[in-house]
Amino acid sequence: MSKRRIVVTLAGIAVLTLLAGLASIRAFPLKASGAPPTAANADPATTRVFKVGEKGVTAPVPIYNPDPAYTKEAKDAKLNGNVILEIVVAPDGTVSDVKAKRGLGMGLTESAVSAVKTWKFKPAMKAEKLVACWLMVEITFKIF
Repeated sequence: MSKRRIVVTLAGIAVLTLLAGLASIRAFPLKASGAPPTAANADPATTRVFKVGEKGVTAPVPIYNPDPAYTKEAKDAKLNGNVILEIVVAPDGTVSDVKAKRGLGMGLTESAVSAVKTWKFKPAMKAEKLVACWLMVEITFKIF
């Protein structure tokens, strides 16, 4: 085979591959079914706060969850332990309510509550609608 014939053959194959790819894209467009999850998808009539797993409710997923700060007094006392919080994740992914179920002294409970209030989540969903959901969160304070 001559060089010219090889180049023409390869160019023809490349063009046919390109055309086949374009035809495939037109025949099978990549479109998501339904609307993407946004606060606009939240059911305004639903003011109920669901539990994860209840009636098909999916768990909210943390997307921004910085650790709380250790207070100076707790560092000096080398205080270790856990703070357990009950939180409500709103349909827009923000934390709308925080209650301490078990705390620590020396400002660590307050530090945990302040930090958790800044957390952001991919919200819980029920039947493709965004819903409020409550979670138990455990924050561990440990000095190494």
